[in-house]
Amino acid sequence: MADEKKKDEQQKKPKAPKGDKAQASAEPKAGPEAPRHAAKETPRLRARFEKEVAVALMKELELKNPMAVPRLNKIVVNMGWARQRRTRS
Repeated sequence: MADEKKKDEQQKKPKAPKGDKAQASAEPKAGPEAPRHAAKETPRLRARFEKEVAVALMKELELKNPMAVPRLNKIVVNMGWARQRRTRS
């Protein structure tokens, strides 16, 4: 019973008034931060895969549905920086 009374009291809390005065007194909200990268820009390798490789795979595998083409999950570019670091010094 006591728990139900507490819940009722919490639900009956007065709400902030709606209108111009409430908005003026409220603290200004910070706008959304700019994204670190352009959301519309696709990576070069992904674009090349979609334009060239996927089309060639469809022809080679004789697929009609573009969703049936095998996809790449992860691309790892491995470069040896240790040798270059030693030769510079």
